Amino acid sequence: MKVNPIRLNTQIISVTNIFLVNLSVADLLVTLFCMPVQIAKSVTLIWYFGEVMCKTVNFLQGVAVASSVFTITAMSVDRYLAITQSLRQPWMPSRRGACSLLVLLWLLALAIFAPLVAVTAVEREPVPYMSRTRNGSVS
Repeated sequence: MKVNPIRLNTQIISVTNIFLVNLSVADLLVTLFCMPVQIAKSVTLIWYFGEVMCKTVNFLQGVAVASSVFTITAMSVDRYLAITQSLRQPWMPSRRGACSLLVLLWLLALAIFAPLVAVTAVEREPVPYMSRTRNGSVS
């Protein structure tokens, strides 16, 4: 009998772990794409990244935060049902159901923040030109 060396342990692929991986993906999205741009904007007070990045970063930030909140809520409901239903009928959500729920939650987050892409824009403000006169005053 051959044993496949690359065999996943099915016990580690639980519903809770699926939720945790999804939460990690959403947090990584914020960490890798949104935080560096927002830090640069906060330090310089000027937006250097253009119109496309303005729309993309703000949209991704909203989607990732909404996905994180939705995932934590789903985890809470899952734990609540597991505790309160344990005496009547054991609560055993399926992995497929958890993945379907997470796809639905991501689609909901995308739909909620879709209008942000249309509304977000970079405003260009003229910087007043200041020059020094011969006596050193600014005009």
